[in-house]
Amino acid sequence: VGIPADKANDFFKRSMEASDMIIKSGKFALFNQDPDPAANYQQLFLDKTMNSEAIFVKAFASPDKAHNFDYAMAAPSFKIDWGTNTSPTLELVESYEYIDGTPGTLKTTDASGNLIYYENAEDIFKDKDPRFFASILYPGSPWQNGELEVRRGIIKNDGSKEAA
Repeated sequence: VGIPADKANDFFKRSMEASDMIIKSGKFALFNQDPDPAANYQQLFLDKTMNSEAIFVKAFASPDKAHNFDYAMAAPSFKIDWGTNTSPTLELVESYEYIDGTPGTLKTTDASGNLIYYENAEDIFKDKDPRFFASILYPGSPWQNGELEVRRGIIKNDGSKEAA
């Protein structure tokens, strides 16, 4: 899968030339509609006004051209039957660095190797890159006038466990 190594330089050259043509065309520009980086990144994909950054777009409008993506991807806590055909992998979640530039590995133990007990399930994601919050539905994230609940279980401060 991918480009044969002996053709990589030519591919990159052509890619750079095509990108340069797009930039110089003046038809496209970076989307910058919200001062909040997470909200701006999220709106880049949700804005329906054919924003200036959109190059390859396929618009859907019911009833002529529709899909069931939203229904199929809805979190179980927002559906009455099955849900979440896909979920982000731990590798994807941890690929988002922290805003201080440190690797995105989730902090589960302290410097002494002791488990970290978070006050809220979403606290483990504190200080992640803003693109994380725009791309990943995490425990406590706002969703359809509610708050998303995603967990397998919780270990309480007294050591007892609460199953999901």
